[in-house]
Amino acid sequence: MDAAAQPTLPPLAELSLDPGVVSVDQWRAMVNKVLDRSGSSGPEELQKAFDARLRTTTLDGITLEPLYTAAHAGSERTLPGSAPFVRGSSAGGSVIGGWDIRALQVATDPAEVARDVVDDLEGGATSLWLKVGETGLPLGSLATALQPVLLDLAGVVLDAGDDGVAAAHELEAMWSARGLEPTAVSGSLGLDPLGWAAQRGAHPDLVPAIAVAVAAAERYPQVRPLVADGTVLHDAGATDAQELAGAITAGIEYLRALVDAGLPVDLALEQIEFRLSATADQFATIAKFRAARRLWAQVARTSGADLERQAGAGALRLHAVTSWAMLSRRDPWVNLLRSTVAAFAAGVAGAQSVTVLPFDLPLGIPDALGRRLARNTSALLIEESGLARVIDPAGGSWFVESYTEQLAAAAWTLVQQYEAAGGFSGALAQGLIADHVESAFQERSNRIAHRRDPLTGVSEFPHIDEQPLERRPLVRRVGTALPARRYSEPFEMLRDRCDAAAAAGQPPTVLLVALGDVSQYTARATFAKNFYEAGGIRTRVMEWTDTTGDMPADFQQAVRGGDSAVVCVVSSDDVYAHAGSPAVRALVRAGVGTVHIAGGSPALRTELIDAGATRIIALGDDVLAAAAEVLAIMGVPA
Repeated sequence: MDAAAQPTLPPLAELSLDPGVVSVDQWRAMVNKVLDRSGSSGPEELQKAFDARLRTTTLDGITLEPLYTAAHAGSERTLPGSAPFVRGSSAGGSVIGGWDIRALQVATDPAEVARDVVDDLEGGATSLWLKVGETGLPLGSLATALQPVLLDLAGVVLDAGDDGVAAAHELEAMWSARGLEPTAVSGSLGLDPLGWAAQRGAHPDLVPAIAVAVAAAERYPQVRPLVADGTVLHDAGATDAQELAGAITAGIEYLRALVDAGLPVDLALEQIEFRLSATADQFATIAKFRAARRLWAQVARTSGADLERQAGAGALRLHAVTSWAMLSRRDPWVNLLRSTVAAFAAGVAGAQSVTVLPFDLPLGIPDALGRRLARNTSALLIEESGLARVIDPAGGSWFVESYTEQLAAAAWTLVQQYEAAGGFSGALAQGLIADHVESAFQERSNRIAHRRDPLTGVSEFPHIDEQPLERRPLVRRVGTALPARRYSEPFEMLRDRCDAAAAAGQPPTVLLVALGDVSQYTARATFAKNFYEAGGIRTRVMEWTDTTGDMPADFQQAVRGGDSAVVCVVSSDDVYAHAGSPAVRALVRAGVGTVHIAGGSPALRTELIDAGATRIIALGDDVLAAAAEVLAIMGVPA
């Protein structure tokens, strides 16, 4: 470039270092310009549009803003490892060794478990979580199942329900038989009479479990005998605040019982491990775990614990488990994505132990691949992604800090309600906890049915031609009061009905009548295909290109052949305006009993209904109800 053509830079003194910071009001004004496409909306209309499109309200009633500033961050600033432990229970986080990779074993054959635990430990797991009793290993078989395990190197966590005390004694006897020093063993005895009672709707008996816990406290410094398990509530449909409140209230009841049995407060606090669910909503999970530590620190402080000592008596010990409720039996490979996000959130939120549930767990007992992928999810996040090398990476985020504070406040309100009702046992006996959880479950189910909370591979982008995976049956604990429920189950029930009909040679199929050319009908044809296939109903597209002419002959043949008990017309509003009603009337005359329309403006919908259409399918519709209606019309057995 010629030197004369070079641009002339202004003198340094004239250069501004002001980046041109935009105020919140200026940002809001720019957003309103986008929302006000007509240019004539008033303040009230703009506020409604802003709230509807840019704000999200959680099931706990917490409003998530589209933009956060320093004003949302709160005033409290703490360091990792210092009370109230929002930023982590220890100053070093998981930097040295990463979090504890806790592998779940659900098989019932001791010899099989003995083989599998070797695979788990050699494959990167650092502790073992064993189901014992009615849903897992038979009592008396722990010695066989754990025979190849060096119990001074790998921690053991039990989950035995009603058999918890017997299983705990069995594990202690095995430690003693091997001549292990009490200081060398670690893990948890998994005693949780409150959680077990919550599932069964029974009255909890804490006395035997507390007696075991007190004895263990004096003998095993690295073993936490009791578990305050929030996943019991989560799996039944609880919100994040409800799960937190349930776990914290259960922890309080255990703490009182331990102190009443003679343990000092600081020692009693160290006998309880908390178990919470990690979900695919990463920010909600991060906020929940940070809020849990804050709440438990408040409990410890109120109880008179020394929060400032090096060990941190009020520092919550957290076992994170990727959500059972979010897993799907259909297209189970998507579970790998859900669990990876959940494990990521659990790790960066400071969970000391993380269990990634195998992707094939909803299908039955996981195979070697499922268990390996579960282990490797944590291993890759720790070793390759380096997540454990950063302590509380979300700390300082105005969004996360605000979310943490609001979630803690919502949960604390519930804790106070449960405490006023007599603690966890009292709230359980009065039905308060079950009522809260059931209400949340119904609201969540409504959101899922209307696809406001989409489930990939289930309510969105279903894989209708998937080849199902086969696994051996899994024995799960049946809860009568707080049953474990997965979000995808209603869709899976519809899919099962359709599969049974297909196996009998009559796959439920909706004919998509595509009006006009490809550019005109593709968008709504795709929507309709996704809509019906979410309920297991197949679709077949037939083009009616010349919308000015009569019904094509192949349409006539399809109708007469009984292939179109339900037909859905798909196209653009422009095509609906001149060809929608004539097409509907032609289909009705040809013998189609049920005609659906995909989308359409409100004005066009009235005209199409008058022409004979029976239903408009659109965004926000109840997909489950629509699919059930179609299957009933087709005579598919329930």
